Amino acid sequence: GKDLLSLGLVVHADYENPALSPFDLLQRLKTHPHISACLEGGERIGYGARVIAVGGEQSRPKAVFPGGMLIGCAAGLFDMARMRGIDHAILSGMAAAERTMQHLADAPRPTDRHLCLQEAHRQNGITTNLHRARNIKPLLSHLGMGAGGGMAAADLWLVRLIGYNLPLGLSHGGPDRQSFRRDGVERPGRIGFGADRLCFDLPSSLQLAGVHYEEGQPSHLRFRAISRQLDNVERLALEPAQYYCPAGVYEQRTDEAGRAFIHIAFGNCLHCKMCDLKDPADNIDWHIPPKGGPNYVDM
Repeated sequence: GKDLLSLGLVVHADYENPALSPFDLLQRLKTHPHISACLEGGERIGYGARVIAVGGEQSRPKAVFPGGMLIGCAAGLFDMARMRGIDHAILSGMAAAERTMQHLADAPRPTDRHLCLQEAHRQNGITTNLHRARNIKPLLSHLGMGAGGGMAAADLWLVRLIGYNLPLGLSHGGPDRQSFRRDGVERPGRIGFGADRLCFDLPSSLQLAGVHYEEGQPSHLRFRAISRQLDNVERLALEPAQYYCPAGVYEQRTDEAGRAFIHIAFGNCLHCKMCDLKDPADNIDWHIPPKGGPNYVDM
C-alpha cells in the first residue's frame, strides 16, 4: 500500500550451520544498498515470524481425518515455485465449507473420509499447481541455490512450454532437524543495532509483535528430557535453539558450577513452531498455550 513496505526473508530450514540466526540475517539484508534505499526515512511498525510448509506435493498429509480437516498451509498447500499460499488457503477453505455442507445434506455417512477434499483440490486447480512445482524444493535441497536454482528454473520453463516436468523423482532427504553439521559451526559477526535506524535488536522488535501472555500461566514449550537437550550443547558446541528461534525464547546459560542449562522464556514466543521442527534432539514439545501469543497488525 501507499507509504507501506513489507520486507520478509525466507530461510530454508535445512541449513547446516547451527550458529546461523535468521533474525540477524534479516538485519543484514536491510543493509544492502538496494534494500536500504527503500527503507530510508521509514519507521518500523511491526515484526513477526512463522514457519512455511514448503514440502509440496511429496509432503502433503491426508486432508481429512475423523472429526476434522486440514486446510491452507496446515494441509501442505504452499506453492514453493511462486511463493504463494494465500490463494490456495482461501480455495481450500471454500472447498472444505462446500464439501461439509454437501456431506451434512446427504444421507448419514459411515466416516468423514467421504468428504473427499483431495478431489475438491483437483477440481479447483490446487493439485495441478503443486504437481508442477513438485521438483523445486528437492532440487534446492540436493543441489543448492546455484545448480538447484538453475535446474528448478529449467523445470518450471519446461512445464510452461510443453506441460511436463523434468523426469525426476527426488525426495527431500530427511527432516530439517538432521541437517546440522558439527564442522559447520560459524558465528557470523553481529551487526550494530539501532545506529542507522535500519537494524534493530530482538527485544524492541518483539514489542512490535504484540506478544502477550498472562502472568503465571504454564509454559507451552517443554523439554521431553533435559539431558537430551544438553547433548546438543556437547555435540554441536552450542545450543542451536538460541540462534534459530526468531523470538529469543531459548537462552543457553551456565550455573554457579559452570554447567550449561537452557532457559525458556516462553513469554516471547511468536508461535512460529521452528523449535518443534529444527531441534536436532527432537526434544521440544510445542503445545497450544491456554492464552496469549502474538497480536499482529497489518501482517
